[in-house]
Amino acid sequence: MRCEIKNKKEIDNSEYIPADDKDLFLKMLGEYSSENERNFFAKMAWKEENECVASVDVILDENFNDDELYILRQGIGEYKAGRGKKGSRRPIAVCGWCLSVFLRQDLFPLLDKHITVLEWLRETDYKGINYKGNQD
Repeated sequence: MRCEIKNKKEIDNSEYIPADDKDLFLKMLGEYSSENERNFFAKMAWKEENECVASVDVILDENFNDDELYILRQGIGEYKAGRGKKGSRRPIAVCGWCLSVFLRQDLFPLLDKHITVLEWLRETDYKGINYKGNQD
C-alpha cells in the first residue's frame, strides 16, 4: 500500500480529510520549503485519509528535538502539542481540531516565544517527525 498522497485529484476526492485541511494540502502542493516539508504534508494527508487513531499517534517525540516538544494526533485529525520531560514540563497547551488550524497555533505557552507550529517545524526542517507513531 502507498503511504502518501501526492496530487490534487487524490486530495479533492478524499472523503475523510476535513475541508480546511484539503485547502491546506492543495495550497502546499508545489510550494514546499524543503523536501522534508513535502514529505510531511504528503504523509499527513495520507494519514488523515487512511488512518483513524483510537488512542494516539505520536507525530513528534519530545526526545528527538532540542525544545522537547511533542506532537500528538488523535481521532481522524485532532492535533495537540506539549513540552517534554527534560526541561520544564508543560502539559498539552496547543491544540487544533485539524492540521490547518493546529499549524497556525502560537507555541508561546510552551516555548515562551511567539512562533507558530508551522514556523517551528520549518525552523527545525521537520527533524524528528515520526510517520509510524500510531500507538493503536
